[in-house]
Amino acid sequence: MNRTQLENIAVKSFNILAIVLFGILFWLSFTETWVNDWDLVSEQVFPIKDSVLINILGIVTILVLVSLFYQVAKRRKCSISVDAIAIFFTVMVLICGIVWVVVCNAGIQADQLLVYNYAQSFNKGDFSGLQKGNYLGMYPQQLGLITIIRALLNLPGGLINSYRGFQFLNALMSAVAYYSGYRIVKNISKDNSLAETLYLLLMTLCVPLYGYIPFVYGEVGSTALVMFVAWMLLDILNQFSWMKMVFMTGAMCVAILYRENTLIFFIGFLIVAVIKLVSKPGNQGASIVCSLLVAFLLSRLIIYCTYAEHIPEDSHGMPAILHITMGTNDDSAAAGWHNWYNQTVFRESDYDVAIATEIAKKDLDIFFQKCKKSPSYAVDFYYRKLSSQWNAPMYQCMAMTNVFNGGPNNVVTNIYYGDFRKPIEGMMNLYQLVVYGAILGLLFLSRKKWMAIENYLLLIGVFGGFLFTLIWEAKARYVFPYFVVMVPYAAVGICQCVKCLNGRWKK
Repeated sequence: MNRTQLENIAVKSFNILAIVLFGILFWLSFTETWVNDWDLVSEQVFPIKDSVLINILGIVTILVLVSLFYQVAKRRKCSISVDAIAIFFTVMVLICGIVWVVVCNAGIQADQLLVYNYAQSFNKGDFSGLQKGNYLGMYPQQLGLITIIRALLNLPGGLINSYRGFQFLNALMSAVAYYSGYRIVKNISKDNSLAETLYLLLMTLCVPLYGYIPFVYGEVGSTALVMFVAWMLLDILNQFSWMKMVFMTGAMCVAILYRENTLIFFIGFLIVAVIKLVSKPGNQGASIVCSLLVAFLLSRLIIYCTYAEHIPEDSHGMPAILHITMGTNDDSAAAGWHNWYNQTVFRESDYDVAIATEIAKKDLDIFFQKCKKSPSYAVDFYYRKLSSQWNAPMYQCMAMTNVFNGGPNNVVTNIYYGDFRKPIEGMMNLYQLVVYGAILGLLFLSRKKWMAIENYLLLIGVFGGFLFTLIWEAKARYVFPYFVVMVPYAAVGICQCVKCLNGRWKK
């Protein structure tokens, strides 16, 4: 077996796995949808049945409209550059994000409030939150996000010196995600103007991207930087650049600080870089591998150097198995969602990692024995767990940002609780179905053409995220980053499906 054959085998194997994954997601999205309660009091989602007929009509309508646009565009050459349009819309996304922060006037609650308050305390020299049993003693993975918030709070002046500054940073990051996705489409579609135009339309309509801008947490920032890293990595594979290497390293480091689950994408990037290094030895693959490893080590070093001296010896983070075992609870229709199991067991174990781990292992074994005795229950449980996360088109963006300073104005009230909400949720329901279906079509139609592993760069991370949500505690919010990075592939997928249908129609 030569090196090229190894990459071909890796590509074909992943293509099959991805087709299975998106086949499942497309089917789930076709039959039902998971939504939050109308009053948004609870984070949890519940299922409602979809109209299969409306979904079919929606897909057919979109394909017809895109096909008409495709035919018109072929006959009339437009002088306007798609690159110029992309820059214009990127600026508009930034402006809309800033306006939404001001108009929405969302406050912070729950974990947002905790990390923000601890960032303020740390800047004042109070590191008691790292002590045994305190929030950061249990969740040291939040230290990266807190470090970013601390840096913002130390900037001089006005609105920046508050959590509002982080919301404005999210607006900027949404624009970074938008433009990075456009550059990814240019790369994987080989400068296909139809795919580029479709991406701009799709990403502009991605409601959760705007919905999470006021959310003072790591979702928007980490997702934007992951997409930026993917753009840099693809460009480097095409033409090596030391400057892009530096940008990629810095962005990957900060992305991991923003959100530790970004390591799933990090592993995906590393897999692609290693396969390219093996199949085509040279400076590019080796440099990318080294760059990614430096980014990871740098993110760990920043946390260690900043906080090691402040962490007491008896303070240990919550073991991961507590989150995994909590992900097997069946307390509601949305199986595996947060029910405080992790904190309860850890507290009752006096924050002893070994004792808590043993309890979690026993509880996990009880669940597995139940699944073994009743395979039908296991299928139903994981159906509900996966569907409640990957088939919730709004991804909890309203439920996570439903606290307002001084109360929401009429426009915001109509979006969250009034006449605008159902149309928005209905649009996103079809949007999600189209994204899943378009990627499924892309994977099938390009299975013999896309023989370079880098074409699947972000989809490898999505697949890893799917496996992660299978075992971890469940929340639709956790899937939001994976959904956003799918949009570039969906745009290329729609383009491929339309070209295929037009070709068959001619024949």
